[in-house]
Amino acid sequence: MIGDDPVLGVGPEGYRTAAPLHTEDGYARRHGRDEVVDRAHSGPLDVTAAGGVPAGVAYVVLVGGVVVGCVRVARRPEGDGPPTSPVVVGAAVGVVAWAVQQLVSFPIAEVDPAAWLLAGLVLGGTAGAATGTPATPTTRSRARPNVRRVGAAVASAVLLAGAVTAVLADRELERAHWIVDASGDARLAEAVRAADRATDLRPEDLDAWYVAARVAASGRSLTAVDAGLDRVEAGLARSGDDPALRDLHEALLAERALRSLLPEDLDAAEAAARAGIADDPAGPAHHRRLGGHTVALVSTTWFPDVAALFPEMGRPSMEWSYNVETRDEGLVLTRAAMPAPGDAPSWDPAQPAMTAPPQPAMTAPAATAPPTTATTLAPGPDGAAVEADRAQDMAQAVEEAGDIAPPEDVRTVPWSELGAEGPDAMTPQVQVFRRAGEAWEELPDVAAQFAGMVGAQLDTSGDRFVATGYSAAAFTNGAARAVPDATAFASADGVAWTPLSLPIDGTLTSVGPALFAVSFEGDEAQVSGDGGATWSEVDLAAAGVGGTEYVMGVRGGPLGVALTIGDTASWEAHTLAVSGDLVDWTTTPIADVFGGDFPAGAGVSIPAVGEDTIALTRSVPGETSAPVDSLTVVGTPTR
Repeated sequence: MIGDDPVLGVGPEGYRTAAPLHTEDGYARRHGRDEVVDRAHSGPLDVTAAGGVPAGVAYVVLVGGVVVGCVRVARRPEGDGPPTSPVVVGAAVGVVAWAVQQLVSFPIAEVDPAAWLLAGLVLGGTAGAATGTPATPTTRSRARPNVRRVGAAVASAVLLAGAVTAVLADRELERAHWIVDASGDARLAEAVRAADRATDLRPEDLDAWYVAARVAASGRSLTAVDAGLDRVEAGLARSGDDPALRDLHEALLAERALRSLLPEDLDAAEAAARAGIADDPAGPAHHRRLGGHTVALVSTTWFPDVAALFPEMGRPSMEWSYNVETRDEGLVLTRAAMPAPGDAPSWDPAQPAMTAPPQPAMTAPAATAPPTTATTLAPGPDGAAVEADRAQDMAQAVEEAGDIAPPEDVRTVPWSELGAEGPDAMTPQVQVFRRAGEAWEELPDVAAQFAGMVGAQLDTSGDRFVATGYSAAAFTNGAARAVPDATAFASADGVAWTPLSLPIDGTLTSVGPALFAVSFEGDEAQVSGDGGATWSEVDLAAAGVGGTEYVMGVRGGPLGVALTIGDTASWEAHTLAVSGDLVDWTTTPIADVFGGDFPAGAGVSIPAVGEDTIALTRSVPGETSAPVDSLTVVGTPTR
């Protein structure tokens, strides 16, 4: 702030106007703009910001000279002139104490006049005492004694009047607050009169106009809101850029629109909120007053019916192992000879087979009528990474088992027979919509930012939307063991999105206003309370993670965060961990969550976290073409 106006400063009462322009967006998102920063808590910095560097230097020199003089008076040795009165010594110490506290405070009209008067009495009254002789007026000074006395009297009167009016105005405002708190509407008129007396005493005090407007608008009637608007506008007439008055004006316009529902009031409130967003995009209050935003993210993925195309995939065989590959020419069925029983690779029992859920056929929704619910179609990225690891482990184990021929192509189904142009047809298609009145508006420019995102999810974090997903390149053929690149974006209105910087490659979710990230390995987690600007590590040991345990799935919500914890040593030892603050965790065996109905080989969904409940689903694959045995439980955590 000082660097932008080093010569003249921002002017008296200009700090409150300039400060928001120098506040980081992350601070505004975390703390809002409700608290007005109107002074620097340092006298030298406050004066420098208001009057520029010359004023700041002059202030430091002046106060420093006063302090030096007062210290000399208080420490004058005996015999060096007449003894100093204890009253004068006490006044000198008081002036020094006032100067010291200026380093962490700022000049105020209620205290500074008294401090400067004391300084004048201490230094002026002892001017001749330092030499032991009274000060003798010169001829020139005797010629104009009355001028000096009159000037000093006028200056003292002005300072005293300012201090007195400031104190009286503050008392009137406190009285107005007390009446409203104690009696509400019953004595509202009396409270308004007290607040108005404060603005009459201090018409240049913007805080007085702000409080008077709040008091006047505290009534239940529409006329009370209008009275508040009158006083806000009177304050804005004196300082049109004051952030506190502008914000209150915007809030009262919104309140009037909500009460009257008149078209002109609604238009005025919307215009004020949009103007606030244009001036301060990071201020959450402007977005709330605009009525909020409703955004839908639709991710559609096309999956061919592999079982119908390649019946061999569903037939158990001791001779061949079948696989389907995605290539430029189409879907290719391959087979590899199974190893001899004695050469079969050994498998880790802690890694049960994973089966992707059946994928329903979906078509892209029309732009004018998007679905009202979101459906996750693709297998989770964690599962895809594990399957890629397993495929490579199997290939390596088979290779080590002996001289076995590589997989051979059996049959190719061209893309043209599938009604597709190429492998890109299987890339997830993301659409983004925003609610506009009674209709939905498609946002193709936003969707272009999410093109190819796998596992796209839309969530909220505080007053922002958060879209998360993974790089599609990490799941293509030949990318075995490649860790998916996590990607995330944030937006206040669903239109303008900014990338989020993630500290680890993993799954991102929200916990109230905070962001929570867990690594794909499931052994590390970090949290951010400032929208992703800074991150701190979360100790997962309290949730039961460590050693053979790892995080399988994570989801956050208004209630907190829920983790499904896997155990490589025992499939039956999986647990559900829940926390509201990421410090204290409650863990429950997943088998107990499902009342003991958790057979071997069962899969567990990612938890769903709502306002006061958590849902979890377990699935047990059946025989080929048989329906999946699934069970969903919903519970309310107890604290």
